[in-house]
Order: sequence, then C-alpha cells, then structure tokens
Amino acid sequence: MRSVGFSLQQAELLVGLSINGTARGTLQGLFGFPANGQRGGYLRIDGTGGDTIISLDLFNNFPTTQHGSGGCDGWMIDYLAFDAVPTGVVPVPASLPLFAAGLGALGWGLRRRR
Repeated sequence: MRSVGFSLQQAELLVGLSINGTARGTLQGLFGFPANGQRGGYLRIDGTGGDTIISLDLFNNFPTTQHGSGGCDGWMIDYLAFDAVPTGVVPVPASLPLFAAGLGALGWGLRRRR
C-alpha cells in the first residue's frame, strides 16, 4: 500500500505501531493519540518516496504499561482506508476467450440451421 488510514477508539493502554516488521513507537508518542478510552481521531500513514507499506501491526502487549503491570487492551478500528500500489495490467482469464468462442460458434450454428 502507499497509504493506510483508520480511526482508533477505546484505547486505554499504549498502542504500539510496527510498519514492515520495524517497531516505530506508540500511537500516543508518535501522533498524540489519547490513551483514555475515548475516540482518538483519524490517523493516516503514508509510505515515503518509493517505499510501500507491506504490513502494519498495532499491538499493546508491553511488559509494563502505564497502569503498572503488563497487559492487553481491547480497542476498535473503523473507517479503514488504503491506497494500493498499482500492479500493472490484470490478465484476462483463459476461460473468457473460450467462452466467447463457444458463444460465437453456437450463434453461427443456429444461423446456419435457419
């Protein structure tokens, strides 16, 4: 992807961000998302230059959280959007020309019968 966007809600603990397998920090530290259980707003992450986003991971199983012990939190993502990298020409399935040829032969055969 060239770009990924989403809205995050109900995060009460820190939410970590990893892009293409590399940890980048927390949404709270990088973007100022609140860790108060409220709606955090909309976040858009863009690939820079020719870089593409192959994987994007959100996690919150840190050994120590702001509540004093390790743990996980449940949160919700909505309004997910992404901008895909163009892959070029999409090939036509082999069955499509065969189907068209079959229809043409059927039509030609029916025409000759009249």
